[in-house]
Order: sequence, then structure tokens, then C-alpha cells
Amino acid sequence: MRLRAYRATYLAGLVALLGLLAVACGAAAPATPSAATPRPTTSGTAATPVASPAPATATAPIKPAGKITMMNGNWAKQQFDPLGGDNEGTVYMRTLHGYLIAGNDQAKMVPGIATGWSVSADGKTWTFTIRKGVKFHNGEEMTMDDVLFSQLHSHGPDVPTNTTISTLINQAKQTEKVEQTGPDKISWTHTKPLANFAFYQSELFGSQHAGVILPKKVFDTVGRTGYEKNPISAGTAKLVKYVPSEQMLFERFDDYYYQPANGFPEDRRLKIQTLDMRLVPEESTRVAALRSGEADLIEASLVSRKQIEGAGGKVIFSRESSYGQIQFLQCWQPELWCNKKDVRHALDYAIDKNLIRTTLYGTDVMESKGWTLVTPTALGYGPELDPFPYDVAKAKDLLAKAGYPGGAGFPPFKIQTWAAGDFPFLPEMSLLVADMWKKNLGLDVQVNTGEAVGIREKWQAFQLGGDVMLRSNEGRWDGGSSIIGAYALPESRTRRTDDPALRAAVQEALAVMTPTDRQAAYNKMYRTLYDAHYEVGLGYVNLPWGLGPRVADWKPWPLSAYATAMWTVTLK
Repeated sequence: MRLRAYRATYLAGLVALLGLLAVACGAAAPATPSAATPRPTTSGTAATPVASPAPATATAPIKPAGKITMMNGNWAKQQFDPLGGDNEGTVYMRTLHGYLIAGNDQAKMVPGIATGWSVSADGKTWTFTIRKGVKFHNGEEMTMDDVLFSQLHSHGPDVPTNTTISTLINQAKQTEKVEQTGPDKISWTHTKPLANFAFYQSELFGSQHAGVILPKKVFDTVGRTGYEKNPISAGTAKLVKYVPSEQMLFERFDDYYYQPANGFPEDRRLKIQTLDMRLVPEESTRVAALRSGEADLIEASLVSRKQIEGAGGKVIFSRESSYGQIQFLQCWQPELWCNKKDVRHALDYAIDKNLIRTTLYGTDVMESKGWTLVTPTALGYGPELDPFPYDVAKAKDLLAKAGYPGGAGFPPFKIQTWAAGDFPFLPEMSLLVADMWKKNLGLDVQVNTGEAVGIREKWQAFQLGGDVMLRSNEGRWDGGSSIIGAYALPESRTRRTDDPALRAAVQEALAVMTPTDRQAAYNKMYRTLYDAHYEVGLGYVNLPWGLGPRVADWKPWPLSAYATAMWTVTLK
């Protein structure tokens, strides 16, 4: 009865709203429910080196031909240097660049530019062995000078003044030195053990790109500004034309290192000759282009599925691509209401996540499982981390216990949010959450829908204390880097709290270096953070992509909010 009452209340106001969402980036229901992939092992983080894969059985080479036109809704900063590239740019960063550690469709790390990696007994020094014969797009062979330059560029002492990306800044502050330690070896020494460092250097980590190797000679010649105009790297395709906010035209790179001739188990060179990326923010325009044959692959949504399939196309999904969360801001300040755990718990119990899921997304698109970044495939997941149940009576009791009976004396506050390409309907979700808090707890809460960059800047400048932020982030297998910035660094601009017990719990988990022990260590850490509850986990979404009738197949990877594995795209 409670669910039906809510649905009657909300659906009346949402009918017109959802009709307008045809032009917004949203989610669609997959043909079958998404099953969690088997939890991967920590391949590549052992104390012994990881060897290169055995040579693959010889197969007939694929002759590349044709062009794929892909339309995206957001390119963010449109910067190719790792110090500027962000998660919204992962779609073109993964195409342009080669990474020290590659990944696969099971979210496992595998050798890339690095043939193997190892860590010292104290967990502070990582050493990678670099592959010979890797070429840049200009035909020059990668050298150890390029590798050392690139890693000093991403981890050196100047990073905090050269980037605004918090993950890169936090990582650089924990790096004591980067040095070449052998003819083909490079080492990083950190201030503390970092079990997640290998993942941080891999292409699986979509929110930043520290594992990219850049051509030193090019940077020395044209500088960072010149590089942004004509970027050269070592990825699966080279950029041959760039029109800002309009087009990135890529050509297949025949000498891309990841191929059977170099001992790899598959050929990750494009099966097409040309990849034409276009920035088209309006979904209605992308769908029309797909239906007319002007586009072959687009970011899609639930409302456009029938249009895509009606024109001979199909919809496929990236599983566990993004998660939704509510962050309580600046809770280390004792005068703020979110400093009390009972209040944080109360606000979570007052949210009907099943209503959100069924009203906005559909039961196969959004799953209310896991806690923030800990989705079912992630390292450390366990069902005990699934979201709090909906329990208004318990929420009211906890709020009264904290000194706010019926919401009396609770200060007004705002939900800060924005429209996100990787997790649709965040503003609409925020309105539902605000209404639940008003009706269930008597709170005075408003929703501010702004620009992501502006809200993040205010957040990191500590200007939003007492508000909450309802946001998304991309899925990931190893969440260690985000957890460090949120809980383990007192100076971090993105920290949730200054609680020394939580800091110690994070440091303990990240000091566990044995691969077979990391699942239990991370689970223990996450359970501790889950109880503290400075973040509310709302669930994750499987993001849809529209494929035109010319496309025979594409197999995107899970745990990514952006296009992956473009070498699997084949034409009919």
C-alpha cells in the first residue's frame, strides 16, 4: 500500500517530465536482466612479476575496411594530456593512448606496455618491466626516456600545480620518487604501501589516465599546449583530424603493439579503418542520425529504444557502468547536522530506493545493490553492503535520537546535483529524494541542479558544508584510489571526514599486498565505511548503446561508463 501511494503521488507529476526526457541521456531496459560477472582475481598485483601472455595461435589477419561514426553526448574538457583528461573523456583517451597495464572483459588487469610488475616486501615500491618495440603514432619507437618522462609528468612533485584532478594530486603527494632502475625497468616509491597502484596505472581505471605513456620528444618540441592541438600517443588509433566540440577523426594504427605478432592472445587493432567520433549532446539528434544511417553507434536511452529497433538497429549494454550516491559534505565540522551518524543513517532509511528504481529506470536497468562504488563485480563486495532498506519508522526514531524529533530544529539544506551522461535522471532522482525527506522526516530541503564543474569546485573549496551532493561516478573493480582521497588523506579536498579510525581502516586494507587476501581486506574496510555512512549507496545502472543496422557486433566491457573495446566492433 505504501508503494502504491507513493507511485500515485509521484507518477502524476512525472508523466509530463518523463515525456521530455527523450532528448536527455538516459537508460534503457536490457533484453535480459544483467548478471554480475564472476568476481575477478587480483591479477597483476602479486609480489612476483606478471608474465606476458603466451603467443596466440595464428589466425588469418582481418583486413580493415570501412568507417564507423559514433556519436557521444559529452566530451567534457576535450584534453588529451593525462593531467587534463578526465572520466568524461575516457572514450577518446582509451582510443588514442596506450597504457602500462591493459584490461580485459572480465575487469582483470593484463600486461600492456608493461610486460609485468612486482612490489617490494614492504609494499611501498612498485617496479614495472617495459616492453620493447612499442611504437608511437609518428613511427618512433618508445624508449625508457619516454616512460620516465611520462611517469614524472603524472606522479612528480609538480603535479599538484599542473592539474585539478584530485586523484592525480593525491597520488603524487604519496609518491616519494620515480626512477629508472634497470635497462627496461621503472620504479615508484611511495610514502606508504599501495596495493591498488597497479590498477591505478591500468586502462581499467577510467576517471584518470596516469598509466599513459607520452612521446617525450614531442612534448619537448611543442609543449603541453601544442600537444593538445595535435596529440601523438601509442593507442589503437591515431587522431588525424580534430575540430573542438565537433569531431575527432581516428585512423587505425597498423603498428599498435597489442597484436598476436607481439605475443598477445588477441588482435586489438581496429577492424575498421576509420573511427569518426562526433559530439552531439541532443539524444534526439543522435537517434535521428542512427535511423538515417549517418551514425552507427550512439549513446542511447530507454525512450529511444523502440526508434532504434524500428529502424533495424539494436540496443546493447555496458554492465555496472555507473553508480549513484549521496555524499554528506564537510561532516568533520561538529556544528553540522551530518556530523552525527544517527542522522546520516536516518536520511538513508527514509529513501525508498525501490520506488526510484521502478519509477525512473525500470527494474532491469537500475539495480539497488552494493554501496556506492562497491558494485557486485568490484573487489570487496558482499551482500551485506547492499543499500539500507526503506524503513520510515526507524528513520524517525534515529532522527529523534539525534535531537531532531519530527525534523524540529533541523536546518534547511540543499541537494546539489547535475545532469550526468553516465547516470541518467539525477535531477529527477534528487527531486524524489527531497520529497521523501520532506514527507517522511519533516525536513526543509531544496534541490539545486547546476553544472558539474561548478558544483565540484565549490565542494572542493569547502563552500557546501551542510548540503548533500547527489552524483554519479563510473564503476570500477578496485576503488582504492577514491577511498584514499575520501578517507585516508587529511589534506584531501574531497575527504568525507577526519575520523582517524576510518583513516586507519583504509590504510590497513590498502597495505594488504597478497592477492588472495585482498577481497577479505577490502570487504572489511568497506563494512567499516558502510557503518560510518558518510555516503548513501543508491545502486548502479547498466548503460545502453544504440547500434545501427550496419554494425554486426560490439562487446563493450563491464564497469565502464564509456565506450570500451572498440576493436570488437565489426561491420556486416
